[in-house]
Amino acid sequence: MIRFINYPKNFEKIISIVANKDYFINSFNTTPENIYDPGGYIVNTQENKVTYKLIIDNNILSHILSAYKNSKPNINYRNAIALISFCQFSEILIESNIAVYEKIDYDQKRIEEAIADLKLFYRIDDTPYTDSLIAYAIGEQDFIRINDKELRNDSIDHFREWFKEFTALKNWKIFYLSILKITEIEISHMKDESKFSTLLNWMYEKFIFTEIPTVFAIILFSSRRIRGMFKYKSTDNYKLKKKQITNMTWDIFMIDHYFRILNKKRTDEEIMIATEDQLVKSILKIVLEHSQTKDYNILLKYLPSSSEKMIKTYENFSKKTGHRLCNSKNFDLEKTRDEYIHELELKLGLFANVV
Repeated sequence: MIRFINYPKNFEKIISIVANKDYFINSFNTTPENIYDPGGYIVNTQENKVTYKLIIDNNILSHILSAYKNSKPNINYRNAIALISFCQFSEILIESNIAVYEKIDYDQKRIEEAIADLKLFYRIDDTPYTDSLIAYAIGEQDFIRINDKELRNDSIDHFREWFKEFTALKNWKIFYLSILKITEIEISHMKDESKFSTLLNWMYEKFIFTEIPTVFAIILFSSRRIRGMFKYKSTDNYKLKKKQITNMTWDIFMIDHYFRILNKKRTDEEIMIATEDQLVKSILKIVLEHSQTKDYNILLKYLPSSSEKMIKTYENFSKKTGHRLCNSKNFDLEKTRDEYIHELELKLGLFANVV
């Protein structure tokens, strides 16, 4: 049966903006053309009862909020509002929680500001003034009309409770430690192949093996690293260095969050992620393809042939058996993690009294 979808005026331009930005990464079977076809989402939502959820990152959330707060629009704000318009029409639900968590960044003082931003986001996302979103996104006006009423939302009601859980997240601190160790190795004078095997040996013998930081490291230590992926600068002050390490950690954490949601999703759900971050996109594509094929050689599609030895080392380590510290009865994950964090923060100069 042929179905006709009536688009709002100028909505074709919205589709073009979102498709050209190529925001979406997904794990379900589709073609590049269909992923930006609103009709497919509408049919599957209304007839097949599929729920589509889109996780956005902090940069996109920031652009969405700035579109309302800032009287001088830029192309990033307009593109972000195009994404909101596309999702509204396509019946795609947007999840902004992880972006809000990143904004708080373990700072209790930021929670009220973050809640205010979350409330504003819901008023933008749920605005009935869809023509205003379209006009803003395509440059015909410089403001957006949002929902006149503050919405009652379970996410707001329970946000403080969620934040308490967030502050105790073990995975974030594990990834933070992984990035600290990768940074320590990266600024050493080892050869790239030695850097990678040193990291894997440390994970295997001293702590725990984690896939996503390992993929981050193999890209970093290759001759085809992604521009800007390594943010740490040893000459900066301790506050900037701390922020640089934290930013790299959030990249890794967001990917992990996506996979955790994928593993928990219902059969009638499909999960996507929206980001402009090329590092997040690259690692997600690699890990998604590897999880589906179990083939380590797929990394060669994204890395130079000179990385083949590192890829083989990665495969061997992932299959390695024998004693691991984390399997010991006396292994205390939190204690070990926190001790290594303190040690490496001192070494990398993340305290005020350390140059």
